[in-house]
Amino acid sequence: MRSKAQFLLAATLIISGMCRAQRTPEYDQVTVPQNRIDARDLGYPPIDLIPNGSSAITSLTVAPNGNLYGATSGVQSFLFLLNPRHGYVQPLGFVPNATAVKHSVVVSNSGLVYVGTAPGGHLYRYVARDEDHEPIRIQQQCPLTDLGIAVKGESISALAIDQAADVVFGLTSPNAHFFKYDVASSTFTDVGFVAKAIPEGERSETQKIYSRMLVLDAAGNVYASGENGFLYEFSREKQTLQRLPVQVPAIPGREQWTFVECFLVDSSGLIYGGTSDGYLSASIPGSSAWIISANL
Repeated sequence: MRSKAQFLLAATLIISGMCRAQRTPEYDQVTVPQNRIDARDLGYPPIDLIPNGSSAITSLTVAPNGNLYGATSGVQSFLFLLNPRHGYVQPLGFVPNATAVKHSVVVSNSGLVYVGTAPGGHLYRYVARDEDHEPIRIQQQCPLTDLGIAVKGESISALAIDQAADVVFGLTSPNAHFFKYDVASSTFTDVGFVAKAIPEGERSETQKIYSRMLVLDAAGNVYASGENGFLYEFSREKQTLQRLPVQVPAIPGREQWTFVECFLVDSSGLIYGGTSDGYLSASIPGSSAWIISANL
């Protein structure tokens, strides 16, 4: 009778052989072999690890060249890069005077990275460089250009970018301002609000209710959820913000406390939204209702 160890060794060799039969190791450019999973933190301690308490990943975006940029929140925010050809995370340095960067990293068509911070509400720009030959930056500040404060006294809570028009859009906290930053003119515009009042009735609720993300449709219009669960649209053509006659699906009676946690646009143009009440919904841009609604 074979021992347990012999059986495990045989199974390991079979699995390893199956992996190698699919493609040779030379096929991939990543450093991790195909028959091994490397599960680890954001770096290898002690020289390149984003510190504990500052490593919560709260923003991710993909650049046109396929590189992934992200930011963390905690005691201190850090910007980092993942080059899929290498398969490892490279910290780019800490974001000055920031403890949170949430859904607030976007990249332009030209590869410029924009970062929105909390507190303080600064919008920063990072110019991508040959990071493969740059040192790991843990104790150093990320080389960012401060473009200014979007709305005085407000933090930035979400960003999106119209890559065709080269305009960055954002939401602020705690007062739900919707703003835009025109890259060509280097100017901020406070467009309006998506929520004006804190909902009554729940003692635990002390903030205005609005979406945690922004989303753009194929025409460059920008959407957010706001007060009483209504959708708000910024029209690229009209350059105005308006409330749409569309409410986020909610448990009856909870409309004023419901918001969209996350948005996604598929290849057909449908806008999906996942809500705080557990509804997964989809809407065609310009329509007056959600066409799919399922409570999880």
